[in-house]
Amino acid sequence: MKEQLKMHSKIQVEDIFTKNVGEKIFFVLACRIVAGEVTVGSNMSLPFSAGLGMTIPIDEIDVIGDQRIEIKVHCNDQEEIEFLLGLNLNGEALVVE
Repeated sequence: MKEQLKMHSKIQVEDIFTKNVGEKIFFVLACRIVAGEVTVGSNMSLPFSAGLGMTIPIDEIDVIGDQRIEIKVHCNDQEEIEFLLGLNLNGEALVVE
């Protein structure tokens, strides 16, 4: 049986912000899909510096239109939000798998 290759998608971050929905707090990336598709449950690679990074799961997606989406990541507390905002992802090209 042939092993399926996992496709990588690419997004271009256009804006980052936070959003409170009820009791939940989300880190939100407004972005444009450059290649592939992005789905809930996919993992997004976030760079810290050259050769160092982390992956986080995508919890929700809102379709804005014309290849534009908002990716939402649920955060447990304000420290997590501050950390993600501190990565300065605005304008970055990110990989989603």
